[in-house]
Amino acid sequence: MGFGTLFIGYFLVLNIFNYAYTDLIAALIMMFASYKLSAVSVDFKKAFYSLTPFAVICTYEIFAELLGIFTNALANPILTGTIGIARWLILGCASYLFLTGIKGLAKEVDLPRLYDKAKSSRVSLIFAYSVAIILEIPYLDRIMPTKAIAVIALLSLIFTFAATLYALTAIYSAYMRICMPEDLVREERKSKLGAVNKFRENEKKRGEEYASYKIEKFKNQNKKKGRK
Repeated sequence: MGFGTLFIGYFLVLNIFNYAYTDLIAALIMMFASYKLSAVSVDFKKAFYSLTPFAVICTYEIFAELLGIFTNALANPILTGTIGIARWLILGCASYLFLTGIKGLAKEVDLPRLYDKAKSSRVSLIFAYSVAIILEIPYLDRIMPTKAIAVIALLSLIFTFAATLYALTAIYSAYMRICMPEDLVREERKSKLGAVNKFRENEKKRGEEYASYKIEKFKNQNKKKGRK
């Protein structure tokens, strides 16, 4: 439940073009997911606390966006830039903690591919959010040509979108590969949709086949070592 909820919340972060309308929903969903996942890793507990000021910023964002329809009272470059820097900084911190938690769990349950994906995803997000923070600096056009800023901004948006999407694949992999404690005791309810039930059965079968393959591979490795 935790990783699935986190995936939904982080999916909304993909709205990098008009995030003021979706940030608050994303923040609340990710906070709930972090709270659920804090039972398995302290990194998710830290992420939960870091998302609290993010939710405050998100509330301001949507308020400013709606107020902007009637007045330009909040259209101050210094205020807008400061809020923008705080947003990317806190979101980057929370994302880093999410991925650190996934990396630690992946190492614990021996999932090297997920471990590498979470590790590399952290690096790409740090770079993406760092550039985004620089672009939020007030009056940046006074020290850099406007055309250069426009090109960097476009490339930053594309890279940030790609980095966020890559982080989502790590979260989804964690959802598919890492079993939460409540999943072991909760009986799976049948869906009213046959297609959903069939998908679940196929995924379960694939998981069992993968487990059998790993066990067989482990046995073969032990036999080879015994011969040596």
